[in-house]
Amino acid sequence: MDENYTLALANAIFCRNDSFPVRYLGLSLGVNPSRLFTWKPVLSTIRAKLSTWKGKMSMVGMICLIKSVLSSLPLYYMSIYHMPKGIINVISSINHFFLWSGSLYSHGICNVALYKVIKSKSLGGLSLGSLYHKNLALLFK
Repeated sequence: MDENYTLALANAIFCRNDSFPVRYLGLSLGVNPSRLFTWKPVLSTIRAKLSTWKGKMSMVGMICLIKSVLSSLPLYYMSIYHMPKGIINVISSINHFFLWSGSLYSHGICNVALYKVIKSKSLGGLSLGSLYHKNLALLFK
């Protein structure tokens, strides 16, 4: 279509004329979701939250923060885009490091493997849940 024609139509209905990629509700539309650049805002938000939680807290407190805050930050992106396995691994490792050391950058001694930690409590885990399965459930909605 002619650019002037679309601009005239947009002005007639009091809308904006844009081209892809465009930001809508904080989400970039028209980008490739398998690229790391698409997920950088989510990773930076998670890292920013962790940098404010610099204190010694109990294991129960860390599990509560992971379940309530860290696992809910990428939900909006996960409901729109399929999360690549590399991003799932990065977010899971951030959660894992925070769980065992209380920090993003220091590596504590991992007492239990990650695949055991994400299991439900009835199966002997901490019921943190799998990001991959959350992403699939949100995409099937």
